[in-house]
Amino acid sequence: MSQQPTLAVRGESVLEVDPEIARIEVSVAAVDRDRAKTLKLLNERAVAIDKVLAGFPDAIEKTETSGIRVNPQLTGRGVRDQAPRYHGAVYQTVTVHGFDRLGELMAQLADQERTEIGGPWWELRPGSPVYAEVRVAAVKDAVRRARDYAAALGSDLPGGRARRSWPVPRRSCRTGCARPRPRSSPWT
Repeated sequence: MSQQPTLAVRGESVLEVDPEIARIEVSVAAVDRDRAKTLKLLNERAVAIDKVLAGFPDAIEKTETSGIRVNPQLTGRGVRDQAPRYHGAVYQTVTVHGFDRLGELMAQLADQERTEIGGPWWELRPGSPVYAEVRVAAVKDAVRRARDYAAALGSDLPGGRARRSWPVPRRSCRTGCARPRPRSSPWT
């Protein structure tokens, strides 16, 4: 029985597409020597952020509180003699789909007291059909490469189709990768 040669190939595909969502991170902080006052300030600042976010219902898809932290901080040499200062922070992740008002939203958030803004980070939705498109394009590229290699060896693909004999990683950029195209600054 004669053995047929086996040739393994990988297909690659990269699509640059417009993002579907943007994520921004917002954190507010409070510092005071009195723990109760720190918590009160933190709550007031978090409520102020929520009011700004409530002004953009058409642009915001989802808001999640991703963490809260309150801790005493002792400084200096005479740590035992000092009253601690309490540092507190609330962290939120905001998912935005209305890009036309993103710059305005970020400016209003940044205008709040003791507030830090991060982002935007451009993304595709997890179930976006773009991922399927890029996987199909990667498979087509692999088949084209396999045909080219087979032709170079004076052969062709058996049955006109490729055979997979190894496990393929589910979300590898080698088998297909979709990246949102970076958008211009939200302030332009």
